[in-house]
Amino acid sequence: QNHSTGCAFGSAIKAASLILEEHGGKMITFLASFPNINPGKLEQRFKPEFTGTAKEMEYFKPQTTFYQLEAEKCVKQHIGIDLFVFATTYMDIATLACLSKTTGGQLFFYPRYSMERDMMKLHNEFYRVLTRTTGYNGVMRLRASAGIEIVNYYGNHMLTYGTDMEVANIDCDKVFSVSVRNEGAIQDNTNVGVQCAMLYTTSLGERRIRVHSLQIP
Repeated sequence: QNHSTGCAFGSAIKAASLILEEHGGKMITFLASFPNINPGKLEQRFKPEFTGTAKEMEYFKPQTTFYQLEAEKCVKQHIGIDLFVFATTYMDIATLACLSKTTGGQLFFYPRYSMERDMMKLHNEFYRVLTRTTGYNGVMRLRASAGIEIVNYYGNHMLTYGTDMEVANIDCDKVFSVSVRNEGAIQDNTNVGVQCAMLYTTSLGERRIRVHSLQIP
């Protein structure tokens, strides 16, 4: 008999992605223990004495690339990951958050989790995840008029080819932002245009494209 009480979260991610790899979809994960079994084993690096010092900045950096690489594989397989984290101790969100951020999923964090206090919050957020309209296998691209350059992209996605924002899952609660700059002369009395196009698949298997265009005087 196996009496191990460790948390093999990395193995669970790998197993679920193997199940979904043929058709893609959504993975909803619940994590209440610190991942301490390979693959994806993490070290308990938090030390209270580092709080408020320069060493505290290390806690905001991932301690392994395992979860980032798994997230990128999931994007290629059109699998999004929603992550519910119930923390009663240090959980290293800096390392785990990439699972949701890269795949177009969402992270739900419950610090000092208490069933009595957080039950309704969990119920409402989980219900929202299950019932909101979701698109799958999405690719979004932005274009701008001559003289305007798109510099950075922000949001839960994976940027490919420097221009395409790949999202395994997309829903109405997601927000994407970009920063732009003027890279050339723009004639007076000339409008500047920005266009966003999203190609995605509905839950019924229909492939659709949605386009938003904005013209700024």
